[in-house]
Amino acid sequence: MNISSLIVYTDNKNESVKNEIKKLKECEIITDADDRIVVIVSSDSIEDEIKNFKKIEAISGVVSVAMVYSYQE
Repeated sequence: MNISSLIVYTDNKNESVKNEIKKLKECEIITDADDRIVVIVSSDSIEDEIKNFKKIEAISGVVSVAMVYSYQE
């Protein structure tokens, strides 16, 4: 099990970005403010974790994604 937390920086299109993140079954939105969204990713492998990271990066309206915490079991 891999758990990581991300800060997703947006160009102030939080609602559309949040709707896209909610479609990713391994991702949970914790909170958002201004142009930032905090996301927890729970995945089975590091490869899945990286795939989700890249999917979030590719969402329209996302400026950048920063991994704050990562735990692998």
